[in-house]
Amino acid sequence: MDQPVPSPVEVRRPEPVPLSEEQRQNYQKDIDRFEEEKFASRNSFPTKLLGWMLIASFLLQIAGGFTKSRHDFGGLLVLFAGISVLKGSQSALRFITFLIVPAAVVGLLSIIWSVIIHEPLEIDGNWKDYTDLEFWSLGLSPCMYFVAEVIVAACAFRLRKISFWTKTVRVWAVVFGIIFLAQLAFFARDSLRQREVHSAMSKELAAAKSHFLAYGKGFSSASITASERTFSAFSNVLEVDWKTEPHSTMEIYRKKSPDIHPSDRLHDLKEMLKLPSGEWGMIEMEVILTENP
Repeated sequence: MDQPVPSPVEVRRPEPVPLSEEQRQNYQKDIDRFEEEKFASRNSFPTKLLGWMLIASFLLQIAGGFTKSRHDFGGLLVLFAGISVLKGSQSALRFITFLIVPAAVVGLLSIIWSVIIHEPLEIDGNWKDYTDLEFWSLGLSPCMYFVAEVIVAACAFRLRKISFWTKTVRVWAVVFGIIFLAQLAFFARDSLRQREVHSAMSKELAAAKSHFLAYGKGFSSASITASERTFSAFSNVLEVDWKTEPHSTMEIYRKKSPDIHPSDRLHDLKEMLKLPSGEWGMIEMEVILTENP
């Protein structure tokens, strides 16, 4: 006996949910952004120039690894950012601009301050001042490269008629601003402490300067005898070091049997000094103060 064939079940498709006004606006913004990025990747000269400048900075950093240059342009971060900028990405353009603006400002201010106070900067693991050619060739050049990138980025924003100060950028600015202010507060505290220690140990520091100006950084028998005679006269000097480079320290004097009381406070005293040979170095002294400055 034949069984009846069941009739097909009609499947009803759900009614499409209409988009809200906000969703339609966001959708349209995404479409506009996609079209703008596509157009900029092909037609915006400042965008393409900035992208290639970022990629070139990565290549310069790689090339510097085979020489004495140790400049850090951002490594792989700028490489990926440069590729994204070449594709017209607005987010990548805002992100890299957010990074290179502080780099350019801090670099230029460091150079200006170094010239004003006549103290060296750390360049490629050495201290160089403005009388040295490497100060300008290896110190100023990277800063000017960052400045050039900032100018090109500003042109890209202007010609593409897009805003830099989006909501996300404002959040970044607040977060990094808080971090910067915290670091600035610690720097100010340490600077104030160093100034007070300098004031309290002016005689000891003057003796150290006179020693290094007279004997340099050498370890001759006369230098060793003079250092023992000079620094042993100060009961509150525990150790004296000389740094020819930021990461190289030579011990000049160490007190053999220091008499440290529980109420004493140990402090590090640092001072840059230029030798008669023209070489810069740093005096580092560990001293005892009976009262915390």
